[in-house]
Amino acid sequence: MSVEQDYAAYLKADALYVTKTAEDAAQWPAGKQVEMTSPMATIAGGQAEAARQIAFQAGPKVRDTAVVAGRRGDLIGKAITGRIAKLGYDDGVPAFVIGAAEQTDGTTVLTILRRL
Repeated sequence: MSVEQDYAAYLKADALYVTKTAEDAAQWPAGKQVEMTSPMATIAGGQAEAARQIAFQAGPKVRDTAVVAGRRGDLIGKAITGRIAKLGYDDGVPAFVIGAAEQTDGTTVLTILRRL
């Protein structure tokens, strides 16, 4: 299989990086640096993703668990929007899935991290 030269050069090129600082960064002298690679095609897309990431990373977090229907181990490491009335997520709350225990009854216990 051959690839066009310009496309091969594009695939080999270094990534473009965007830096974003949280508004409350001065409160944390040791700081925290999060680096991730995303498939953004434009600088504006990268800046929007950086703003989304910093908004999620800023402030206190809470760890919750929720039982969902189906075998959902595929959600580990993904950002989701939780809508669970019992947990106060009526309007949808952005959360990050940090664990998923698939049960024998066809449900999955998700461990999620969300902003407080």
